[in-house]
Amino acid sequence: MTTPFYKLSFNPENPFEWTRFQYHSYIDQTKETLVDALKFRISGELLGNVASLNLTNDNLKTRIVDQQVGPIAVSLLMKTQVSLAKIPVAEIWLTMTHFPSHITARSQTRTLKIVPYLFRNISLSLMLDANDLRGSEVFTALRWQEPGNVDGNTSPVEISLQKNGIDKDHNWIVLRSPENFQIMTQLWTSQYNKDVKLSLIYRDDLRFRDPPEYYPGQLPMVGYQLSNIPLDGIYDMGIELFFDNYEKPYAIPTFARNRINAIPVNISPVKQLAP
Repeated sequence: MTTPFYKLSFNPENPFEWTRFQYHSYIDQTKETLVDALKFRISGELLGNVASLNLTNDNLKTRIVDQQVGPIAVSLLMKTQVSLAKIPVAEIWLTMTHFPSHITARSQTRTLKIVPYLFRNISLSLMLDANDLRGSEVFTALRWQEPGNVDGNTSPVEISLQKNGIDKDHNWIVLRSPENFQIMTQLWTSQYNKDVKLSLIYRDDLRFRDPPEYYPGQLPMVGYQLSNIPLDGIYDMGIELFFDNYEKPYAIPTFARNRINAIPVNISPVKQLAP
């Protein structure tokens, strides 16, 4: 996938596996990739605490079922079947749309009626694992005045950022590299479900391994964890990734506000699931 601003390569058998991401203005063009992995995870417990559920990109086999190429965007429709012990328990329909300077991923997850009788404490996680962007700063919607400094070690400021950096109504995250690149993420979820809880995932650790990934260390890993997910029916969620070179001297809140208030492009997010 190539646009005027970025180049992205991914595993065609699993589009969550990003193998190469480069941005046109990033100073060190010899870096193999700026993003190590886009991670999607489902966690939970089997009733009776007899076992835990921890499904990662490697377990969630995703296939492309349709592709639409337009004048300003390319959309991929994907389906993921979630199985446990070869028994289907959920299916996920995902539309990933590539615009010239941003990417949207929107999904609908449908769980089978048996799931509430088998599992509890289900959570979904979406994470962006950067490839050695030491020297960068991480800003969040509620703690943008005190950014985390990416150096491979977790500071008290970063611990506070992780605990208090976002909430459901204010959840943008900005990762700003000193080498002329920044990325902003924003999450949205089903508005009709008020019980879902949202927390920030943030790890700045040079040595920590969190597969699947190609490069060791979380430098940094940022993202979202949604807990108290409803176990019956259909659940909607999505994430937007905005890329920029911050040549204009916008303050972080101004940059985030401009992105959030940008003129929307109306695209049907996900194929409607059959009842």
